[in-house]
Amino acid sequence: MTIRIAVLLSVAGILAVADTAAAQNAGKQRVEGVVESIGYARAIQVGSTIYVSGLVGGGETVEQQQDQIYTQLAALLKPMGATLNDIVKETAYTTDIEALKAAIPARKRALGAHRPAATWVQIDRLYSPSAKLEVDFIVVAGSGN
Repeated sequence: MTIRIAVLLSVAGILAVADTAAAQNAGKQRVEGVVESIGYARAIQVGSTIYVSGLVGGGETVEQQQDQIYTQLAALLKPMGATLNDIVKETAYTTDIEALKAAIPARKRALGAHRPAATWVQIDRLYSPSAKLEVDFIVVAGSGN
């Protein structure tokens, strides 16, 4: 638990530094889908880089949830001038890594030939009790193939 928190805090610190540097260079920041009840943005765009908070999908299986996550992501990225082909990094948190491995076809359907960097991590539980999968993304608008 301590290691996971330290890693997450470290990543958050790195992203904060990157966001600050990019904001100074780009001069503006765009925020999409603020979730006031919890106090976070679904996505923040700084220059051409978009940081997407963890997305969860509905459904009984990891594959169904993954399908919905990519559908949500595509809709979220569109007004920001990006597509699924612009994903450069994704991090998936799952309560069942074997089910995530079995859901690879859903990922390939969504991404086609595009292959972003990825990390998959099994954890005990997600914020939403019914969620089996949560994925966050780093996207660079216009970088896709």
